Amino acid sequence: YKRQKIDNCLLFFVVPHFCPYDKMSTTKTTTKESKLEREKIAREKREREILEKKRDDEYRLKKLKRNQDKGDAMKQFEALLAESIKSIDDVETIDDVRELLSQDPLGRASSGGPLSEADMVASFDAFLLEFKSNSLQRYAELCRETVSALSQSVGGVADEEDAIFAWEIARDVLKEDARFDRCPMKLRRSTFDKAVENFRDERIRNAGTTIGASFDAV
Repeated sequence: YKRQKIDNCLLFFVVPHFCPYDKMSTTKTTTKESKLEREKIAREKREREILEKKRDDEYRLKKLKRNQDKGDAMKQFEALLAESIKSIDDVETIDDVRELLSQDPLGRASSGGPLSEADMVASFDAFLLEFKSNSLQRYAELCRETVSALSQSVGGVADEEDAIFAWEIARDVLKEDARFDRCPMKLRRSTFDKAVENFRDERIRNAGTTIGASFDAV
């Protein structure tokens, strides 16, 4: 305060006072608040990163489990197809065996599980394609084995082979093997006839080779 006498009046007035320590205190407070704010922002960022990583890990685990469940369900469904489908004469689409598959006590073809309808249809189509290919291949092997055995049963005499190679006789022999039932009915006879033809052609080639070797020896 300053005091000044004016016209016998004593006046008091405040003179502004500057203190450098006040400014330093304000600066320190601001700096501290800024540091706390930066730490808060950094902490919130770390928390968000941790939360996001946790969510990503949970998603990957769930996806892995779904894939594992789906893989296991697919194997079980394929096993059901192999158990249920023994002949494909009347099987073209999954609708032809849907009722049969639905009777599975284990529910391996049930809807609402890990496999969608599209998954089951795709699996069935792949199974049917492979089934046809494998069945025909195995039946062709059966025909070759049967033709050779029938020929040996008559001592390889051509005239007697004609009788024993007749489809009506050969069919009774073939049908004793499970490979016969798995082959499509419309391909059974033609595949057997082809096996007979190949058997005779091979015998002629072998005979020609033997005769040629004999002439060379002479």
